[in-house]
Amino acid sequence: MRIFNIFVTELKKYWIEVKTYYPDHLVNVIVLIIFFVGFLNSSIGSEYFNSIYIGFVFWFFASNVISEAANSISFEKQSGTFEQLLSKPVNIKLVILFRVLSWLLLTSLKVSFVLGFIRLVFNIPFILTLEVVGILLTTLVGIFGVGMLLSGLTLKYTKTASFESIINYFLLFFTGTFGSLDTANSFFELIKENIPLSRGIHLATQSLERSVQLNEVLLLGINSAVYFVIGLVTFEVILSQGKKKGISSNY
Repeated sequence: MRIFNIFVTELKKYWIEVKTYYPDHLVNVIVLIIFFVGFLNSSIGSEYFNSIYIGFVFWFFASNVISEAANSISFEKQSGTFEQLLSKPVNIKLVILFRVLSWLLLTSLKVSFVLGFIRLVFNIPFILTLEVVGILLTTLVGIFGVGMLLSGLTLKYTKTASFESIINYFLLFFTGTFGSLDTANSFFELIKENIPLSRGIHLATQSLERSVQLNEVLLLGINSAVYFVIGLVTFEVILSQGKKKGISSNY
């Protein structure tokens, strides 16, 4: 019950922030609409249209999950409450998870509104099925692991915006977000086969054209689980070493 209450508290905190700073969120919605329309409109009629809009939606969520996980630590250091975060009765990893989930719920509402508005007003023919949503959630498990790895670096170095930018731009340009990664280049093929985001984009795109096989979903789940575990283990190792040597709470 205590764990559930902490999750509810984090969700309320995000909701209060949305209500308090609603002009900023309204502007964000408008920017998203402009960005989505400009991004999708140029690809209408292309054979890669499904891959492009799914890739962009997946990347948008993935990049923000990574950012939110790392910013959770950075914000605590900036506000001077990092030591209180460590002393909470709930493990710090769970606190970060609850914050990411809270962000994910509220942002999903925002993105759903934006996509619905674009489809209604601009008649851009995209669809999001339950299969696509399920594949997205499975993909985000692995992406959360990447976020935890970055959170570990934030524990050690405090400011990790440069690392975050590198990861997000890498995911944007090298995972099929801008189109198919079907290529003879072994480097791209290696990325396509081993990064959850590229696997998720490919599988979600395929789900709009044919039935997804159970083994394909299982492979994506295993791939995401590996990244999830690596992220958690890395975070725990850095946290343990930091506790022994002293973690700086300064921003």
